[in-house]
Amino acid sequence: PTTQNTLSLHDALPISTNKDGVFLVKKGTFRNVKGDSSALFMYEKTDKKVEYYKISMKNTDCDNGYGEIKFFYMDGSLAFKGDYVADGTSVGAGLGDFICGVRIAANSQKS
Repeated sequence: PTTQNTLSLHDALPISTNKDGVFLVKKGTFRNVKGDSSALFMYEKTDKKVEYYKISMKNTDCDNGYGEIKFFYMDGSLAFKGDYVADGTSVGAGLGDFICGVRIAANSQKS
C-alpha cells in the first residue's frame, strides 16, 4: 500500500476557502487547554501543495467575538497571526467561528 502525506476525506472536513486553497480540520483534534482552543488543520492549495497548521485562539476572544487567531507549524513555532471577527467573511473568521463553535458544543456536552 502507498502512503499519502495528505489527510483522507474521511478524516478531514472543509471549513474555509480562499482563492489559493481550502482549510480542512482533522477530526478529533480539537483541544481546549489553559484558556486556548485549538485544532489541527490541513491547507490544501490549488496547486496541490499541502501545509499543516495547529490553529489556536483564546477562549476570551471567542466570547468577545473578536481577537486574534494564531497559526502554528507542527513543531510548535508560530507561523503567523491573523485578526478574528465573528461572523466575518474572511478565512480567519471562518476558522475562528468553527473553533469557537466546537468549543461551545464541547462545553454543552459536559453539562
